[in-house]
Amino acid sequence: MLYETITSQFNALQTAGRDLSGTQHTAPPYDELFTTDAAYVSGPRLQFMRVNTALKDNSDRLALADDDATAPANFAGIGDSRNAAKMAKLKNTTFAALNGQNFEGFHQTTVSALGTDTRSFKDRFESQELLLTQLDGRRQSISGVNVDEEALDLMKFQRAFEASSRIIQTYNEIYQNIINMVG
Repeated sequence: MLYETITSQFNALQTAGRDLSGTQHTAPPYDELFTTDAAYVSGPRLQFMRVNTALKDNSDRLALADDDATAPANFAGIGDSRNAAKMAKLKNTTFAALNGQNFEGFHQTTVSALGTDTRSFKDRFESQELLLTQLDGRRQSISGVNVDEEALDLMKFQRAFEASSRIIQTYNEIYQNIINMVG
């Protein structure tokens, strides 16, 4: 919306003004400062908007002079930069399409809102991520295997096995001693 408003305002001034030779361009290729690529069909135009390459290549065709009805041939001559001044004044002009703001104010408001929304969504994401982690931990504590408990059980069974093997080793030594005595 901002960029479409900017381009339409500049294009209107380009069409209304006169270039260095006094020509008023009401038809392509010099009638627009900003053009839309041929690939544009519908929807947001921003990604298809470009500076008019015909004007980039031939800056003498920029309509920087005003259309002056009091001058011969409606052209005050080279050095008349009143249309360029009108273009510069667009910076501080307010527009209904921009909620009654000028270009700079609308841009600042939009960027600020974008930053606020980005921070809000980031906070929501982090909150949801924390909640997911907590729920996963809770699920594991209720239904899953507790690794610490399993390690303790494994150590308990290992100690029981070691005790049993000592008893068997002790009985084996007793039997060996008895066999050696009987002998």
